[in-house]
Amino acid sequence: MRGWVVQSDSGLGACGPGGSVQELFEAFVAQLVRVGATHHLADHRRHQSATEAELAEAEALAGALPDDLRSWWLSADRGLPLIGAYTTLSIQHALDTARSSNQMVEDGTFDPHLAKIRSWKDGRFDDGRMREVYWSPGWLPVAMDGCGNQLCVDLSPGPSGRRGQILAMELQDGQGPYLSPWPSLRELIRGHVLLLTQDRITLDEEHAVDYGWLSHAEIEALLQG
Repeated sequence: MRGWVVQSDSGLGACGPGGSVQELFEAFVAQLVRVGATHHLADHRRHQSATEAELAEAEALAGALPDDLRSWWLSADRGLPLIGAYTTLSIQHALDTARSSNQMVEDGTFDPHLAKIRSWKDGRFDDGRMREVYWSPGWLPVAMDGCGNQLCVDLSPGPSGRRGQILAMELQDGQGPYLSPWPSLRELIRGHVLLLTQDRITLDEEHAVDYGWLSHAEIEALLQG
């Protein structure tokens, strides 16, 4: 583990409008140290940060990377805990996952799942922010939970969407994609640093972070506060 210098207000500067993604990553880890979340600081949680060749490979798969995603993968060298028991992915894991899903699109594996979620008429596609697909090659996973569900950066949004918005891809039970309340990867990371900085977390018996459950409205208020 790096020799992190931790102050009580560590993370507040990074969360400001001028804070870089690298500073947010460093603040995230510093806050985990501060609160004693040792479960997430073990050496086996570390991974290689991205190389330029891997970033080029990601762009070949999904298109030009937003600055926050490029900076995140260049900075992040360990998996970090997110709301919903997600853990951030290395670029290596993300590319493998994206390739596998892209292949299932080509094979038609996802076709029945798209038909099923269309039949639910739950309105997820109605505002045009997401493309009406089960999986898009323009989605890059950035986090995953223990059931294989993913948070993805959307590089091919619908006509009303925002490039770089975060989708929740619920593969478990074939629920498919939903638009998350996080408008970008930077805001996703910033929000978690804020939760840690404000001590809005608990630790379980293994010293793993538990953020509890936050509604979309609570997340929006967090980011605006």
